Amino acid sequence: MRSFCRSILVVVLASGMMTSPAVAAAKPLGMVVLAQNAHLGEADLALGTNVFSGDYLQTEPRGTLRMRLGAAQVYLSAASAAILDQQGDTIGTKLVRGTVGFSSAPANGFEIETPIATVRPAKGPAFGEVTLVNPQTILVAAYRGSLLVKGNGIERVIPEGSAYNITFSPEPEPSSSSPSPQGAYGVSNHGRWLVAAGILGGTAAISYWVWHHTTESDPNPQQ
Repeated sequence: MRSFCRSILVVVLASGMMTSPAVAAAKPLGMVVLAQNAHLGEADLALGTNVFSGDYLQTEPRGTLRMRLGAAQVYLSAASAAILDQQGDTIGTKLVRGTVGFSSAPANGFEIETPIATVRPAKGPAFGEVTLVNPQTILVAAYRGSLLVKGNGIERVIPEGSAYNITFSPEPEPSSSSPSPQGAYGVSNHGRWLVAAGILGGTAAISYWVWHHTTESDPNPQQ
């Protein structure tokens, strides 16, 4: 009987040792600090919910979502969707539709991935947002600090207080060559950017409100 109990104990301990790395790997990237008509997949999001790499987050047409991700605060505007991601020390989102904004994000600690390019703070902490206008165009707005847009071997800095529409114009494939490499969204990497000045417009007041509350108010929800 003692031998049987010892065998059971060994199996339990071994099982715990095998599962502990997986448990350790499943650390949350951050936490929800504001959620209205927002969802994790199809489930409703609530204040204080932990979010993880790979989570699919979306808001309804009258929804909003704000999260604390590492040193940054990130928000999804109405009718938006994004997938959380972490690559090494960099936390980011893959923008699926709508608008994602961020504030107080360090230059190398946060980025937004789009079909056109990645967007991140250029130097120090910044506040900006990225809108997926269509599959080939993004609108990048820099409210505080400058933003770095990088993709297809091209880099462009968006200075504070400005916005630009960036459109990817694919070039025709030579008939005799092999297909061009595909990006993360299945879009050809072979092409060029068309850059045009955008308008900060009506979202500026809302964005300033987000900036003020993410930098001045307590980001930790009260339980």
